[in-house]
Amino acid sequence: MIRSSLEKKFQKILLYSGVKPPRRGCNKMPGRPDFVCKEQKLVIFIDGAFFHSNHPNHEKMHKTSVMLKKIQMQKKRDKIITKHYKRNGWQVLRISEDEIVRHPEYIANAYRVRCSP
Repeated sequence: MIRSSLEKKFQKILLYSGVKPPRRGCNKMPGRPDFVCKEQKLVIFIDGAFFHSNHPNHEKMHKTSVMLKKIQMQKKRDKIITKHYKRNGWQVLRISEDEIVRHPEYIANAYRVRCSP
C-alpha cells in the first residue's frame, strides 16, 4: 500500500514528539484504516481535505456535479465506518489534513492519550 504524504507527515510528527508511530493499516479491515493499534483497539484514518471535509472549492461546484456527489458519498461512508468500529469496541481517531498542517501538537497529544498502555 502506498503511503500518502499526509501519512508520512503524521509519522514524522509522532517521531518528533518522541512517540513510536503505530503499525500501518490493514487492507482487509473495513474502511482500510491508515494505521492500526490492535492492543488498544484503535484505528486511525488520515483524511484529505478535499474528499473528507468542507473544502472551499466545493462551493464552486454545481449542485448536480458528479464529483460533488462522490464527495458526499465519501462523507457518508466515513460516518458508517466510524459507527462500525465504535459498535465493535474500537476507538476511532480521524485526523484531517488541516490538523496535520496547522496543529501537529494536537495530533501527538491525541495519539498519546489513546495509545498509552
